[in-house]
Amino acid sequence: MASTDATSPKGPFRVPEGFLDPSNHWPFRLWQDGLAYTIDACQRTALVMDVLRQRGAQYHEHMAQTAPTVLSFESETVLDGATLPRPVNYALQRIIPPAGVELDLKKRPFVIVDPRAGHGPGIGGFKSDSEIGVALGAGHPCYFIGFLPRPIPGQTVEDVIAAEAACLEKVIELHPEAEGKPVVIGNCQAGWQLMMTAAIRPDLFGPIIIAGTPLSFWAGQRGKDPMRYSGGLLGGSWLTALASDLGAGLFDGAWLVQNFENLNPANTLVGKQYALWDKVDTEAPRYLGFEKWWNGHVLLNGEEIQYIVDKLFVGNRLATADIVTKDGVRVDLRAIRSPIIVFCSKGDNISPRRRRWAGSATCMKAWTTSAATARPSSTPCMKAWAIWASSSPPPWRGRSIASSRPTSISSTCCPPACTRRKSCRPRPPPPASRGRRATPTSCASPRAASMTWRRMCSRCRMMNAASPPWPACRG
Repeated sequence: MASTDATSPKGPFRVPEGFLDPSNHWPFRLWQDGLAYTIDACQRTALVMDVLRQRGAQYHEHMAQTAPTVLSFESETVLDGATLPRPVNYALQRIIPPAGVELDLKKRPFVIVDPRAGHGPGIGGFKSDSEIGVALGAGHPCYFIGFLPRPIPGQTVEDVIAAEAACLEKVIELHPEAEGKPVVIGNCQAGWQLMMTAAIRPDLFGPIIIAGTPLSFWAGQRGKDPMRYSGGLLGGSWLTALASDLGAGLFDGAWLVQNFENLNPANTLVGKQYALWDKVDTEAPRYLGFEKWWNGHVLLNGEEIQYIVDKLFVGNRLATADIVTKDGVRVDLRAIRSPIIVFCSKGDNISPRRRRWAGSATCMKAWTTSAATARPSSTPCMKAWAIWASSSPPPWRGRSIASSRPTSISSTCCPPACTRRKSCRPRPPPPASRGRRATPTSCASPRAASMTWRRMCSRCRMMNAASPPWPACRG
């Protein structure tokens, strides 16, 4: 083959531009990218190890405090629960507004109660845009009900309920010129505890806001919400008693947190740690702040946790009004006369929506004493169901239900307070089968209860969702 020279018709041979640069060849680029990734991974890992070191030091510093809290606002103690006739480890604190924030003392005060479900207090005022921060920004006086890491010996759930009532009495006393009773916010465990308090002392409450709060502990979607099956699969509450005995009468809240983490082990072991590793340059402050609260465990008396498990999570006695205090008072959610706002999240696997909404619907089933409407509103990540139970006398009060019920719904099972009568479609009785005479149905049989359910409008079905296993006929 003849060589190509300068006189050749094809011209001289020219080396392509960049051909001799090794970075333009894929074997070298692969090695170069791999080296860069390895260096970046090592740097990220070192930074993550340093964040974990800070988390450990932060834990010891946090738990060494007498009253550890993640509250980011300054506060002063107004009422110490240890001084009450039935002492508890709770305390009422007044939130001192930050500089530049002016309060209107004529507005309703806000009282935020944090959950005592294994974690320490303060999550309700964890950030400036938290519940406390938003209420302060709107000019409302704010109070916070927190607790110490160790309970008072002999403290019970009923003692805590009495202490919360005393705190609300103190807030009402401090704000005689307010436009109404205080707005009370209960997060998670504090929500059902507040609902019990409101059922016993409804005169102390203005609007009630409960976020992530289970009320009907057996409700849920079949095949989902695994925590509601735990009581049956584990054989009842013997594990609770065992853990309390091992703690010499004290139950470590770390066991509750462990249950929460067991609902999604992948997130606990991999997801949360990888999110920190992936965004270690910006994620460290948020991670440390959350872990400060999540790992700041508190203790409960063995009697307290046994009461919670036996009467609520396993017994489901709150939704059925079967709880009677030692003073002889029945805890009936239908006694609540305040507006109730329930925040539910579809992604919450600890307190699914059905466990919260079904329990809240119980408050709306006293048809002859309150007029109630339900209005759903949705956001990208949360659904808020507002229940406005009117405290004014409804139009049918003082008359019998039969005289106030319109004839157009006489054949349906909707209550007289139903405002959607036109959507109620009565169905004829089932035809006789195999030559037998058709007998009138009653709500005693599953078939009849199922028919009653179908003959309700959609709203009345929702209101009766808290009556397992079959809704009672209200027709």
